Amino acid sequence: MSYPALLLILACGLLLTAIACGSPSLAESHLNEGKRLQDEGRLDQAIEEYSAAILLDPEYAEAYAQRCDAHTVMGRYRKALRDCDAAIRYDPVLTEGHENRGNIYFERGRFKEAVANYDATIEISSDLATTYYNRGVAYAGLSQHDAALADYTDAIRLDGEYADAFAARALAYAWLRMDTEASEDARRAVELGFEQEFLDRSLRNVRSAR
Repeated sequence: MSYPALLLILACGLLLTAIACGSPSLAESHLNEGKRLQDEGRLDQAIEEYSAAILLDPEYAEAYAQRCDAHTVMGRYRKALRDCDAAIRYDPVLTEGHENRGNIYFERGRFKEAVANYDATIEISSDLATTYYNRGVAYAGLSQHDAALADYTDAIRLDGEYADAFAARALAYAWLRMDTEASEDARRAVELGFEQEFLDRSLRNVRSAR
């Protein structure tokens, strides 16, 4: 065998090894780049990166979950739902798959399905403040204000500076005619940066509707 032929065989062997062993890390690089682009609001480019990760690793659950989230933000709910279903199929205990699928149902006004998916997320991990908050908002959409209040309280227990949770709990208290508590939470929400004019208007609307 000639020396150039031997070099070619070795080079091909190294390339195949790199493809076999290096794809997961390369897929992860695409995932991380997608997250960076999504944080910058460059959603189409983020989706391209998530798709590249999936092309390298067709069972990459986290990449499906992230692409689901990006599609949801863009209002592409059918594509988002397919991706979240894939994420859950490949990794049933990936919280992002259930959480993001809950967000899709919430955005479509299907609050019962949203609650069910947030339930699944909490069964996997019970220390996610945003999931309790999201489930609380879904319960509020079902006019189940006692359940919403409990979830906002759990969110605040996990994150004592969660302004949105304090604001949402103020509204839940208002629906339940617990106006002193509503005022206290509203004050705390504003201290943490929540917009006072919007919150005051929301509280007036609740009090006039109850």
